[in-house]
Amino acid sequence: MPYVVFDSGIDFGSRYLTPEIAYFLGGICAANEKVTVDNDVYWVAPVRYNYGYATHVEIEEHFDNVRQLSMPMGGQTLMSENIHGTNLDSGKFRLPGFGSFFRATTLTNISDLFTGLRPALEASETEVQHAFILGAFDGRGSIDIDRSKYTIRYIVLDCPLPEIGDFLAHILDVCDFEYNYNTARDRVEGGEPRKAQLRIKDDQKYMREIGFISSKRFNLILDAYTHTFATTNVVNGPSLHGQKLLHVR
Repeated sequence: MPYVVFDSGIDFGSRYLTPEIAYFLGGICAANEKVTVDNDVYWVAPVRYNYGYATHVEIEEHFDNVRQLSMPMGGQTLMSENIHGTNLDSGKFRLPGFGSFFRATTLTNISDLFTGLRPALEASETEVQHAFILGAFDGRGSIDIDRSKYTIRYIVLDCPLPEIGDFLAHILDVCDFEYNYNTARDRVEGGEPRKAQLRIKDDQKYMREIGFISSKRFNLILDAYTHTFATTNVVNGPSLHGQKLLHVR
């Protein structure tokens, strides 16, 4: 089946919804982050790690793989230290990581993207749908792990807007993933309300079908699985450079 024709309003260098474009759209949708430079709008697919969470080598490996995906599409992938304080800085590049920037042709509001992207993803092959989900969780996702038992509770993503969580939840439904979706809610202790949060429940299905490009996130789950399963097999992803899947039994 050929790729679906889709105009995202962002310049990716192609009129088709390929796995590579779907990956970056996943990151863009999950973050809702953009900057304006000389009257041009750039949408950002960010990758962020808390301080001390990942080593410099792990971040560089992730960066190199994502940059290889973005370069043929005309994207700029830059380390946080090369973004902070420049006109590309959205104000959120304080943590270790990097960002991929793509110039908008017409898209100025993330809500406008969802209208056409929903049917385009629904009509696409599974590898494109999975690439979109990977893009959402690969950059800002986290692993909720019980380290004492080496068990994965959830693969988690904070959603900056409820409509973003709603859209991502729909795509998880399309791909038959079990998940919990906690909408934005007040904190018992007061302060800023908690963001809407998606939690994928079946980590084995996720790692078998989607996996990660982020070696840190991948290795956290691999380490847990090596303590709980007899056999763990690392498999290259079907279409994206650096993507790794994990099969266990």
